[in-house]
This record gives sequence, structure tokens and C-alpha cells, in this order.
Amino acid sequence: MQQRTPLLRYSVAILSSIAAFLLTRLLWEQIQPTIYPFFLAAVIISSWYGGLKPGLVATVLTTGLSEYFFLTTAFSIGASPANLGRTLYFVLVAVLICVLNVRVRSAQRHAESNALEAERTQALLLQNQERLRESEERLRLLIEGVRDYAIFALDPEGRFVSWNTGAERILGYSEAEIFGRSFSCIFTSEDIASGRPDEALQIAINEGQAQDDRWHVRKDGSLFWANGVITPLYDTVGNLRGFSKILRDNTEVKQAQDALQASEERFRSLIENVQDYAIFMLDPEGRVASWNRGSEAVLGYPESEILGRHFSHFFPPELIAQGLPEQELTMTVTEGRSQQERLHVRKDGTRFWASEVMTALRDETGRLRGFSKVMRDVTERKRAETERAQLLEDEQAARAEAEAANRAKDEFLAIISHELRTPLTAIAGWVGMLRTGMLDEERATLALETIERNANLQAQLIEDLLDISRIIRGELRLACAVVSLAEVITAAAEAVCPKIREKQLQFELLLNSSAGKMENQESAAPDILVWGDADRLQQVVWNLLANAVKFTPEGGRVTVQLERIEQAEPLAQITVADTGIGIRADFLPHVFDRFRQADSTSTRSYTGLGLGLAIARYLVEAHNGTITAASSGEGQGATFTVRLPLLQSNERRAVSAELPQDYQTVDLSGLLILVVDDDPDVRSWLSTLLQSRGAEVIAVHSVAAAIEVLQQTTPNLLISDIALPDEDGHALMRYLKSFEIERKIQIPAIALTAYATEEAEAAAIAAGFARYLMKPVAASDLITAIASQFPQG
Repeated sequence: MQQRTPLLRYSVAILSSIAAFLLTRLLWEQIQPTIYPFFLAAVIISSWYGGLKPGLVATVLTTGLSEYFFLTTAFSIGASPANLGRTLYFVLVAVLICVLNVRVRSAQRHAESNALEAERTQALLLQNQERLRESEERLRLLIEGVRDYAIFALDPEGRFVSWNTGAERILGYSEAEIFGRSFSCIFTSEDIASGRPDEALQIAINEGQAQDDRWHVRKDGSLFWANGVITPLYDTVGNLRGFSKILRDNTEVKQAQDALQASEERFRSLIENVQDYAIFMLDPEGRVASWNRGSEAVLGYPESEILGRHFSHFFPPELIAQGLPEQELTMTVTEGRSQQERLHVRKDGTRFWASEVMTALRDETGRLRGFSKVMRDVTERKRAETERAQLLEDEQAARAEAEAANRAKDEFLAIISHELRTPLTAIAGWVGMLRTGMLDEERATLALETIERNANLQAQLIEDLLDISRIIRGELRLACAVVSLAEVITAAAEAVCPKIREKQLQFELLLNSSAGKMENQESAAPDILVWGDADRLQQVVWNLLANAVKFTPEGGRVTVQLERIEQAEPLAQITVADTGIGIRADFLPHVFDRFRQADSTSTRSYTGLGLGLAIARYLVEAHNGTITAASSGEGQGATFTVRLPLLQSNERRAVSAELPQDYQTVDLSGLLILVVDDDPDVRSWLSTLLQSRGAEVIAVHSVAAAIEVLQQTTPNLLISDIALPDEDGHALMRYLKSFEIERKIQIPAIALTAYATEEAEAAAIAAGFARYLMKPVAASDLITAIASQFPQG
């Protein structure tokens, strides 16, 4: 309805009042009608069109106009009661008309508004009904067209009332044959027996929905795993109309889940039972979250003790101080994986090398879930690698040493050729001149002296070569007895005195003994005695003195000192010092090596084979002593020190009592002695020596041969080498001990070996040998050792 403005409404009231006045005025002079009909019409029109207020305005205007223009006397209201009555009557009627018009007009507007609202409501209702019908049609088509879901409706008792295409495909029933049947027909017999169908409907009523995953049954009896949702349906007043149910066949998902679960279970069982690998999980902060048996075996922690603790417990303190655990976590997060080998620590504090791999674990969104760590103890492998590296290094060193030895041997051969040919040249030259008679008496004497000197030099060279050969073959023999070192040193000094005088050297001999005094010798305490070969000890001192004299320039000084030193065991010490050319630092460790000389070139200043010190070392060590060399460098002189075990006076008496005045008087008649040595020359010498004393000897070359002898006869004594082919002397002693127990006898055994170490002697005595003799052995020493096992009355 069009909205009327206040100006228009009041304008109608005014205009209608003026129109009523004009009509009344026109007709008044002709027929003098009643003045009120036109004025009431104006009021009616104003109140109908404009409402109450414009109607009242028209009432006031018409009342004023009628009083002023049409009553008998103007302004006579108060003077004429009749006029006053007519006026009041007119006003009351006009007001009533206004009120009634307003009410009627309001009712009309309400009616029109209601009619319009009704029309709109009807149109909306029709529109909603059409939409609902279209929606229901679409929903029906949608539900019926769904094939992956079984969607159906049930009545309040659980009977089928609707059935879609998906339900027919999944469950196998057609719509016609399923309508009206209870929905329990799609449950397994076990679920039906337990009342699960009714329980599902009741849960849906109580909770607004029932959802579960379980096995269902198709028409053909096959089972399938389905996720089902039941929803109750109510009408507008809350009455239960039935239920809707949606099923989805999840059989493939269920099978995949079951397969995955079985696989995970197998994998978990595999990991838990692995013993050689520590396999465990860490949370994002590096705390232990899982632990397998291998972890407990490798690292020592039980699962209950380690869970929740930081994995840095497996690192040594120095690596923790360096921040290695945090660095490993950071690297794994950054690169996704880290792999290394490093030291770790077990619960008991022992350290071990481990090869480890750490992997970052993330979910599908990329968020870090933690870490997996696999560790394997590779300590033995690392040890083997270290040993291989050491063996390679040793092999390379041995090869280098062998190559150096070969070079030294070549150099030695060149030197020996020179040293042997040089005196031969002088000898041959002077002999030729003597044979021709071209020399006078004085020159002949000089020639003979020269020939003698060069012959002695060549004899010494040959003797050194023979000694080295004996040493290499283990055939250098010692004739041991009680030896006074003062006498040995004095004799050696007397041998080199001519050369000392020739070079005008200062010579000082300091002997801590009263025997063998020479010029510049001090008097001191009683003799310093050792057990050894006097000739060989003199050879050692002579070699040291000869070298000192050779390498000391004229006017230099040579000093020899003998003294007793107190250590764990008392020792005799011989020191030979000179102010000669000295020894280079790089050559000092090789000064006692065979075939080595500080200067082996063709321009060397000093003659000789360079074997004297090698022989000296062997002889000293054969006497259970030590020899060392020291020098501050070239031009600083050299000092050689020999230390030998000291023989105390009480030991001397014991040795004298043990050793017969003449071992040749010892009689070994009646003894059967088994000799075992792989060297035929040694077997021959031992057999000859022992047979000369009356013993019967069986000599064999191996442990196996010795065992054959023992199985056939019972010897009175065994003499055996330690180093034998196939099996050693210790293996023979083990058999001998079992043989003694079996036969209930005792057979003494003497070890005769080239091993000269305390460890070798201790091992032999522990194995059961009664005596331990080192090669080369003197006949007297061997006979004495045998006699000690069979005291003669």
C-alpha cells in the first residue's frame, strides 16, 4: 500500500472543508438546506483519507465556518442555546465519524496486509513443497545410485523398509526379497546369539547414534568386514519413526590392517629377539623410548632401567664434553640420517667400538616423531684392523730392515774383499822381493815384520768371520769357569799397549781389584768375579779397547774402568771410554748390528770388517749380560758399558763344590740318555761326548721320534732342544709328564737351547725341565748338569 505523507493528508482535510463550505454557501441562498451534511462529508473524507488528526482538523474547520457564516448572528454561540446545541451535536457526530473511520480504515489495512501475507505464505509453501519434492527426489536418486555404501531404512522394530543399489551389491539381496525382514539377517550367528542387533538399536536410541566395526553376512553366507552407523529417525513431535543404517565394505582395509599388524608383530618380534644388534628408539629429545634384547646384550642396561634416560649415557665423558650426542641429533635431523663408528660405554664402564646408524622418524606432515638407532659392537673388527695395520707396518719395517741388511751385506762383501786382499798384497809383494834376494838384511827384517803383521791381521779377520759364522749357526761354545774380570781386562790391555804407545795416547786403567796392576791402576777391594769364558770375555774387552785406540787420534785419551754396582742384583760393570771421533746419532742404534759400519764407502779412513762389536754383543749376552754404547755425536768420543752378573763368594764356593776337579772323571755308565735335537752336528757331538763317559745314547731329530722311543723303552735322562720342527720341547715335556704318571716313574730332563732370555728359561722350568742350558754349551757344563741329576756316592 502507498504511503501517504502528512502534508497530503492535512491538505485533503483543508480542501475538503473548503469544498463543503462552498457547496453549502451555494445552496444556502437558494434552498437554505441544513448546513451539516456537506460539512460531515468533509469530515468523513478527511478522516478516511488522512486518519484521526486530519479528521479532527476538518471538524474544527467546518465547525468554525458553520458558526461564522451560517448561524443567525455571528459569534452568537453563547447567546443562542439552540445554536450551541446544534454545534455540540455536530462536533460529537464529527468526532465519532473520525474515530469510526480510523477504526474501519485500520481494519481494512490489516485485512489487506493479512491477505497479502497469506498470498505470500501460500506461494512460499508451494515453493518449499516443490523444493522438498526436488530434494527428496535428488536424495532418493543419490541414495539409490550409491554403490560403495549400503544405505537402508528400518522401521522401529528393525525391519527393512528401504534398500539402495549399494545395499543390493554389498549384501546380495534384492529390494523385493529383503523388505520386511529383520536386519539381524545380515549379522553373524555369534552376534545374533549375543543379541547384538537389538543392542545396536537400543544404543542408537539412547545415544543418538550407534557405530561399530564388525563382521557381517551376505546373502550367499560369505563374511565381510564393515563399518556400520545406525541413526534413529524421529517425526516432528518426537515419535520414533525408525532407523537409518549405513554400511561400508572395509574387508580389504581389514585384511591390509591385519597383514600390517602381523608384519609389525613379526618385525617387533624380530627386533626384540636380535642379540647382535642394539636396536632402540629415541624421542625427539634423545630419550630412550624402546629397547630390544640386543641393546641389553650390547650396552648392559635392562629395559626398565634405561627407558626415559638420555642416550648420551652411552658416550664416554670426553665425547659428552665435546657435545657429540647433541651434534649427532642435529646432524640426523638436518640430513635425515647419520652413520659413524666411535667409542661407546657400557653400563659397567667398559668401552667398545660401535658401528651405528641413526635415522630421523617423521609423520605424514613432516613433524619429527623421534629417532631410530642401530648399533653393532665392532671392537673385534677394529682390533683386527689395528693388528693388520700393525702387521703391515711391521712387515714394511721388516722389509726395510731386510733391504738394509742386504745392502749392508753387499757393502760387507765389498769391505771383506778389500780387507782380505790388502794384507795379501803386502804379503805377496814382500815375499816376491825376498825370493829374488834383492833385499838387504835391514829391509829383509822389515819385510818379515810386515808379512807377520799382515798375516796376523788376516788371521784376525778370518777368526772374526768364523766367530760370526758360529754365532749365526749357534755353534759358538763357551768354556765357563770362575773368571776374574781384573785379569781379563789386564790381559786385553797388554795386547793393545803397543798400539797405545805408538799413537801416544793417554791411557787410564781403573780396576776395582788388586790383581794385575799396571801403570796408572788403582788398588782396591778383592777380585770382582763372574761365571764365564775367560778367553771370550777377554775378546770382548780387547774389541772395545782396539776400537777405542783405532778411532782416537794421536794424543787422545782412553779409559777403562771396572767397578761393582749395586742394583736389584749386584753387577760387574766394565766401561771403555775414549775421546775419539764419536758416533753419529743416526748410526748409534745400529752400532752392534752385523754387516753395518758408520762409513762403508770406498773413501773410508779406517780398516776392518765392522764385526767386532756384533761379536762382543753376542758374547756379552751369552754371559747373561748387557752391552750399551753412548756418544754425544761426531768428534765427542764414545763410551761402551758392559754389565755382567756378579758371582758372590758363597756362590763361588757352591760352584766349586758342584764342579768336579776334572769332569773327565765323571762316569755315566749304566745311563740311557735320550737326546732330541734337529741339528745333526749337535746330535753327533752330544752322542760322542756322552758315550765317551760311558752312557748309552739314543739321538732323534723330532718330538714324534722321541715319543716313539718312549713308547718302546724308558730312558734315565732326557736332553732336548726347545725349538724343534712341527712340535717344540714344551710339547715333548707334556707327553713326558703323562708318561711318568702312567709308568709311575720320574725321568729328569735338561733343556739345551739357543734361547737366552729369562722368559724362555722360566717357561722351560715351568714346563718341567730340571735344568736350562744355553747353546753353545761347554762339555764340562753339560757333564756337570747331568751329574747333578745322578749324585755319585
